[in-house]
Amino acid sequence: MILPPNWNLPEKIVTRISKTTYGRQRAILEEGQCLLILREVPLPDEGERKGVFYWYDSDGHWRTNSPNPVPGELRKHVVRYRKAEDQLEDQFETCSELKDYFEILEHLTPLKRAASNMLQALQHAREGIGDNPEIIEARDLAYDIARDCELLLEDVKHTIELRKAGDLEKEAEFSYNALVASHRLNTLAAFTFPLMAISGLLGVNLPSGLEDSPILLFWAILGSSLIAGFLLKTWVNGKPSKPKS
Repeated sequence: MILPPNWNLPEKIVTRISKTTYGRQRAILEEGQCLLILREVPLPDEGERKGVFYWYDSDGHWRTNSPNPVPGELRKHVVRYRKAEDQLEDQFETCSELKDYFEILEHLTPLKRAASNMLQALQHAREGIGDNPEIIEARDLAYDIARDCELLLEDVKHTIELRKAGDLEKEAEFSYNALVASHRLNTLAAFTFPLMAISGLLGVNLPSGLEDSPILLFWAILGSSLIAGFLLKTWVNGKPSKPKS
């Protein structure tokens, strides 16, 4: 049994408690007494979070099975959630890389869920106990924490979407610049291809019968190569015709 053996709880409460696990965060109200079942702040890579009991007995006193309990232990429990949320918010303000935001998201998601469940349990206890100052303060603190976790979660998700959109825009710009550079190289190659082909052919060290030709022939070959290159460039840059349906 995970309940302290020296606690004289009503039987109706005892029968609703597992002997091996704390279960979900909740408040059990029977015979004017309340047993709060809460969970400690979720930690990274934690398989199972620690649970803790807070018992409001028939005399109006709070007891807990938390190690080394002190007065106001319920409030201190809630404040630990506040410190965890503040730490993540400070980390959010100093993030620079996209992976940093995902790390916050990994820690913030279970914290926000646990804080919301804690708030529901405290609100249920508040409705059952009545105007108890300690439960009212803990409930109000839990509300602020759950709200702040929700707002921070929205900010983190929004920032991640903006950063991802910015990265996609940079990637698209890089792809466009690479495409333009490739297009320019293809255009240059198309323009000079006829000239290089004829130069290579005429540069072969074999008798061709053109060795003693007039200089005008050289310029004619050069001009025709340039014209052919221009036509080839125009063809390369031209839009392909749409296939007939």
